[in-house]
Amino acid sequence: MEVINQITLTLVKKVQKDFSQYSYQYEKKVFCAFNLTAQQIENKPFIDQLIDMLKSETNFIASFEITERQHFKNLAMAKANIRSLQEQGYQIKLDDAGTGYGGFSYFMDFNLDGVKIDKMFIDVIGVEDVKVEVLNSIIMMAKRLGIDIVAEGVETQQQVDFLRSHKIDYIQGYYYSKPVPFNDLDFND
Repeated sequence: MEVINQITLTLVKKVQKDFSQYSYQYEKKVFCAFNLTAQQIENKPFIDQLIDMLKSETNFIASFEITERQHFKNLAMAKANIRSLQEQGYQIKLDDAGTGYGGFSYFMDFNLDGVKIDKMFIDVIGVEDVKVEVLNSIIMMAKRLGIDIVAEGVETQQQVDFLRSHKIDYIQGYYYSKPVPFNDLDFND
């Protein structure tokens, strides 16, 4: 329906409004990640508008996650726009690594700052499944590239122990908290 750009910009404005209240109460800076589709990353006017909206943001540190649900049609434009975002200081991560169209080619095509390991790979920790080898490969490759690793969808102590033993940078999931409204977030934790 071609409304994704407007939805994303509206979401950014909402997050900015929420975090403007946060800045008065806390001093700690937090990251806020926004997902971007291939179509959005290839759209220079949209990327320029996003950069302009966030250029004076001081209440949170924005980062962007590439979703793998669409093919890139203009790889050169996508690379240029990702470079523009990174030149402004924004981190670029691959979301749901290994589940979509891009896969490992994104590591070659883009200068990624991080990778988010999809829950389907986390769910097989402690189970005999070929996906465990894919999980180990993602971790090994990300470590060799020197990029951040985020594990998402973590629900059990066994998963936390495995991820900690593999020195994963960030762990998120129901093990720590279910999603909560902005006003219920505890930034002191």
